Amino acid sequence: MIRLSELRRRRLEGIDIAAPIRHNFYLLKFVTDGTGAHWVDFTKHSVSKGDILLVRPGQVHAFDANSNHESLLLVFRPETVSPEHIRHLAIHLTEPFSIEHRDHEAIVQLLEFIQNMEDVPEELRLTSMAPGLLHAVLSGVNDLYLRHHEETRTPAHNRASDLVFRLECLLMNEPTRQPLSDYASQLHVTPRTLARACHAIREISPKQLVDRHFVLEAKRKLVLGDETVEEIAFDLGFSEATNFVKFFKRLTGTTPEAFRREQERS
Repeated sequence: MIRLSELRRRRLEGIDIAAPIRHNFYLLKFVTDGTGAHWVDFTKHSVSKGDILLVRPGQVHAFDANSNHESLLLVFRPETVSPEHIRHLAIHLTEPFSIEHRDHEAIVQLLEFIQNMEDVPEELRLTSMAPGLLHAVLSGVNDLYLRHHEETRTPAHNRASDLVFRLECLLMNEPTRQPLSDYASQLHVTPRTLARACHAIREISPKQLVDRHFVLEAKRKLVLGDETVEEIAFDLGFSEATNFVKFFKRLTGTTPEAFRREQERS
């Protein structure tokens, strides 16, 4: 647990929290005061008091340099929670989610309790409580989301979201493009079942979902690394850099080099 204001003070230490960064843990942001913005995978999200925002492992995010809002930030590694505790939020919490004042206050009290545990001498900390407290927060946020999105409660929707969650985890762990049939085989479902799930959850086909993932992955590499376009193309499984450039331009309307230059300027 850490407050956003504490991160801002680290600028004095030469740490630029407005610079894009990619990490291998979850970040759950609870906006406690004010309004502002947060960048996630090159999309600027407006946030205000009562909003909850989730950044997943592998995503590129940045705290907006011109924002003054306050937030509590809960960070945790994927292996500290079971897939059942995070799957629903990872699939559906793709933009800020606003909750009512009473619910917000209850969540904040629990978060502040977790944060205050850091002030307790180490020999007196009840470290065994940490997993339970994390699960309590995740369960609370999940229940609040379900309250406003009843359609996500059905067994059919749960099966589809579980399949899409596993597909997206598979894509994050496999750096190169594979045929769609290979993804279906690894998930032990038919291509038709995979297609139904993607349409139900993401409203796109499996091919569009895979394409979108690799375009995002290319953007992340272009912004955070110093690899050439050719190196990125081969990293992502393209046999020729020209094929990668055509693929990138078809989906984004610009070339990889032009995208990199634009991000450097902004």
